[in-house]
Amino acid sequence: MYRKLISASRLKFLWCIMPFLGLSGVVVGEETVIPEFVILTASYNNERYCEAHLASVANQRSSKPYKVIIVNDCSTDSTAERLDAFVRNHNLGSFVTLIHNTRRCGSLENIYSTIHNYIEDHKIVVCVDGDDQLASDSVLLRLEQEYKKPYIHLTHGTFRWSGTGIVDHIFSKPLAEDVIRSGTLRSSSFFIPTHLKTFRAGLFKQIRRESLMFNGSFFEVTGDIGFMFPMFDMLATTHPSEPNHIAFIPDVLYNYNSENPISDGTIKAEQQQAMYHYILNQPPYAPLDKSLLRTS
Repeated sequence: MYRKLISASRLKFLWCIMPFLGLSGVVVGEETVIPEFVILTASYNNERYCEAHLASVANQRSSKPYKVIIVNDCSTDSTAERLDAFVRNHNLGSFVTLIHNTRRCGSLENIYSTIHNYIEDHKIVVCVDGDDQLASDSVLLRLEQEYKKPYIHLTHGTFRWSGTGIVDHIFSKPLAEDVIRSGTLRSSSFFIPTHLKTFRAGLFKQIRRESLMFNGSFFEVTGDIGFMFPMFDMLATTHPSEPNHIAFIPDVLYNYNSENPISDGTIKAEQQQAMYHYILNQPPYAPLDKSLLRTS
């Protein structure tokens, strides 16, 4: 009865201060707002891996329906045909969207264009490479635990090397709290946010297009570092009582394909290193007004 008497202005005030009260979910009436996920993949010449990849992303358990978008980036092998057949044979067309490019764009341009053109601001983008897999069918349920906290806008995590089964503990680690709060990521010690990478689409859309480009083109390699660093910058806290907006997930949610012979890490390692340092040396973004980020 009391809830019915709360004014609209009071509800708006409570909505704004909930993150600072440490509440674990966004409550509207009697219901907790469950995050909505879009699993996004850019795929190129992954005929050996695309079916296992699609099976892993299309068989997730979640509290709310989710979407899968796979961009086939002009593959020259049978990736397109295999993806089409898998979706058709398993009746996945209601929630899996396949986009077949007519020109080769590269992973980062595909991610940028798809988020801007197809994904609403409040939805959570789950980035999965076309030759990799989600580690279990409960990955989205695990992510829900983080995004039920309305002040969380980005997660990074822990992966397993598929070739050996070894869990990575070298790169998969949280960023120091003082680095996040001070917004000094780019001048801190060596850090790479690793799989699984997820974030609110509206946060990604705050990244300037030119920040993702080198010599007039989207980064050919290290595109994920290119977009993760600006979002880490923008999520720096500006007040001592403000909660951390970034969650590191220690659970293994991702199987990284270390055997693909055409992976950038195999054939473009030196270029990756050079681009990492180029990105690191760019001016950091200013902290964002977090109230601009929609959660529903």
